[in-house]
Amino acid sequence: EFRLEGDYEGSDKNAIDYMNTVYSCITSICTSYIADLYGNKDKFDYIIIDCPPNPGFINNSILIASDQVIVPVICSGESFEGVVKMKVKVQDIKDKVNPNIELLGCLIVDYDSRTIISKTVIEEISSLVHVFKTRIRHDVTVKESNAGFATIFEYCPKGRAAKDYMQFTEEAFGVKRPFKWFDLAPAAYASIAEDDDAVNDESV
Repeated sequence: EFRLEGDYEGSDKNAIDYMNTVYSCITSICTSYIADLYGNKDKFDYIIIDCPPNPGFINNSILIASDQVIVPVICSGESFEGVVKMKVKVQDIKDKVNPNIELLGCLIVDYDSRTIISKTVIEEISSLVHVFKTRIRHDVTVKESNAGFATIFEYCPKGRAAKDYMQFTEEAFGVKRPFKWFDLAPAAYASIAEDDDAVNDESV
């Protein structure tokens, strides 16, 4: 739980007390939701939670419940500032709430090796945190898969983005991709979708 601190008087102090109360409630709700959703995390090798890029109560609660953090980075003028803020946030959570959390590093996405800004941003960020060697290259199939509400492994498993993500998984977690994984991926996701449909049918 985080607490806003400082010297406040009158209505300012009431506002801070109110925000602390709201924050505590939402943090508790979100943490309970994650626990209920995933149960005993020892049943899984990894639990990956994809977060929106904007800070807030939800993201803070997810960070509190996390062991490791990977920051996707698009090479732009605001990238360095965003990474700085995330590094500070993770360290804040580590100091106050979750001593086990670790910032694994930054993953460069939508990468174009031809642009100067890509090289500049990577150099700047590398001076601050670890940057994975694998780059997720620019690939239009990523946006197409998002538009179709499908993963890149379902939509285009043989595309360069899918290959890059698989290579990144090997680099980050030390795992080995299965033989002919690009043929296995669509069938695996189809099986997951069927299980989800079955659970939804039971809950209706």
